Amino acid sequence: MRIIVLGSDCSITFHLIENNLKGPSSLFEWCIVPRFSDIHIVLEELIKKNSIDIFEKDSLPGNLFLGNSSIYTSHYSKETYPEIVKRRWERFVSYVQTEKVLFVYDDKNGYTSQTDIQYFKLLIEKLNPQAKYNILLLSKEDGFTQIIEEKLFHCKFKKEHILGTIEGACSFGPPYKFCSDRDDKD
Repeated sequence: MRIIVLGSDCSITFHLIENNLKGPSSLFEWCIVPRFSDIHIVLEELIKKNSIDIFEKDSLPGNLFLGNSSIYTSHYSKETYPEIVKRRWERFVSYVQTEKVLFVYDDKNGYTSQTDIQYFKLLIEKLNPQAKYNILLLSKEDGFTQIIEEKLFHCKFKKEHILGTIEGACSFGPPYKFCSDRDDKD
């Protein structure tokens, strides 16, 4: 199973690094992803035209934004980031088309809805109608309201339980291949 980190910040990636499980970076790693619905905006554009605009906003100088979303990063230069995004998008598509995938999103703000999950599933199934995947949605303990949805494992997140939580969401079983980077942010 391939595990693809969707955000919302770098914390899940750092947990994977701490547990010596980091591999090639996924499309949304090393980015701030304020809302799960921002992922939809990026995926829609990439599915539609296989590329996405990258730009800076005056409100957050030094940060690069993906398309019309609120997803941004400060880890790359405007010159190198388009090629990094292209490579990560190709990797993302390849994994969805050829492997079992667990998507992981840390919903720190508690904004993710059942509709968000349903639409994400629709987008993944546009890439591969027979995609084999699950979604792990990690939420804060306070104000937790569980979302019940097919292919979704929604739970309260505790750092010390990250490996058990991932294992519990992997109904496909081990071995796991983690989609993130060990040595660089490429």
